[in-house]
Amino acid sequence: HSNGNNTTNAVGGLEYDYNVLQGIIELEAKDCLGLDKASLIADYAYNTDPDDDNTAWDAGFKLKKSRVKFKFFYRYLEKDAFLDITPDSDAFDGQTGAKGHEAEIKIAIYKNTSLIFDYYHMTQIDGDADWDVVQADLVIKF
Repeated sequence: HSNGNNTTNAVGGLEYDYNVLQGIIELEAKDCLGLDKASLIADYAYNTDPDDDNTAWDAGFKLKKSRVKFKFFYRYLEKDAFLDITPDSDAFDGQTGAKGHEAEIKIAIYKNTSLIFDYYHMTQIDGDADWDVVQADLVIKF
């Protein structure tokens, strides 16, 4: 509970338990539409304890052509769907209660070296806060 944005009780502890049911599906096709690989992905989660603010989902796709990979996801994460230490720290600073987009392009430069550009546009579900992050990473595997 390090982000402090899950629902708390009167003494500052967590109000709810986090008993989450989750399902993920991925459909993948190889050598289709002129691409090496294409995938559709969906994920849904439900926290059984609170009566509201208890669902999360995301949906998106991944494409691969030669040395270039592209992915796009839309995510929706209500306040008490997950314990707030588990979300992606780059999406809305790792907080729950957020929704938005992620787009990433990864370019393989050499056998063990790639360049990754990642963009997040997230907004608060019950508020006005926005979060835009652009990242560039050079990854070298050895």
